[in-house]
Amino acid sequence: MKIRLGNPLLVSARLEGQYGIVREVASLIDFNAPYCVILRQDAIDLGYPHAANRHPDEERTRPDRVPVFTSWQGIQRGIVVRLNKVTVGPVVASEVDAVVLELQHPRFHTFDFVLGRTFLANCKLTVDVKKGYVNMR
Repeated sequence: MKIRLGNPLLVSARLEGQYGIVREVASLIDFNAPYCVILRQDAIDLGYPHAANRHPDEERTRPDRVPVFTSWQGIQRGIVVRLNKVTVGPVVASEVDAVVLELQHPRFHTFDFVLGRTFLANCKLTVDVKKGYVNMR
């Protein structure tokens, strides 16, 4: 799948949660994000009710679900949900971890999901800067 280089790199992704629940979302490809990032309400709608919990409460009861990691925004933490499947064009990845960040993503963004390395690790990416595209397979 060829994606035109631009700022930002936007694609459509199909997320499959628990019980076969599916949602199509506008997604941002972020090569530097260690995790995929999902909005709290989308995670809940996909069948992950623990995404509604407060981070400190979830960390006390299930510390394995609240990773701490660094990003360009500094030290982050979030509640992990494991998506059954994430599909972008012909690329399909199973058992993809995504986090609901402690701070909510502003609604004025043009995307609802961030495709981070937990998804991108399942792809072979080729960047051709001269021709202006990213090839994902």
